[in-house]
Amino acid sequence: MEKHVYIVVSQTGTLLSRLLKLLGGFPKSQLEADVESTKNCLRVLQDGVLVMMPEARVCCVGRLETIQEGTYSFLKKVKVPVYTIRLSGDYLSYPKWGKGFRRGAVVESELDALFSVEDLGRLSVEEIQQAVEERLQYDDFQWLQTRPDVHYRSGRLAEGLENILSTCPVCGRKYTIKTKKNVVSCEHCGYLT
Repeated sequence: MEKHVYIVVSQTGTLLSRLLKLLGGFPKSQLEADVESTKNCLRVLQDGVLVMMPEARVCCVGRLETIQEGTYSFLKKVKVPVYTIRLSGDYLSYPKWGKGFRRGAVVESELDALFSVEDLGRLSVEEIQQAVEERLQYDDFQWLQTRPDVHYRSGRLAEGLENILSTCPVCGRKYTIKTKKNVVSCEHCGYLT
């Protein structure tokens, strides 16, 4: 069987996380060396296909966040073909901070070959990093602007935003933002949207 590393950008909810664990997935510690997950990755590559989610977290902002630097040297060392899957719209359909799934949700995916074994042999770690980050770059808000026919609907679109919006844009007070259904307000100055 030909072996590949698939790099996936995805925002996974708890249901998907549980499903992935049932299917043999394993977690990766964020922002620290994780020898155990490296061993697990190498073990998986001996028998088949490895799927990685290099951001290693659910996105809060709808854009690519940082990828741990060790990912790039790992790709260079394992020398297997690398493919990418980039998802667009998944942050908007079920944001980390939100309450529930949005109706009318659209999620698009793009699968591309990124590196051959030969590419990984000749490229530097820095060149691998640049290519991966360029390919996986996404911004769901810019993506949505190019699709005027896509509309995310919910009776509770704003609920949960108080968990990531800490400062009122009008009065500048911290931790006064409240949300209810589709309304965001400030308890201090009365700002309402």
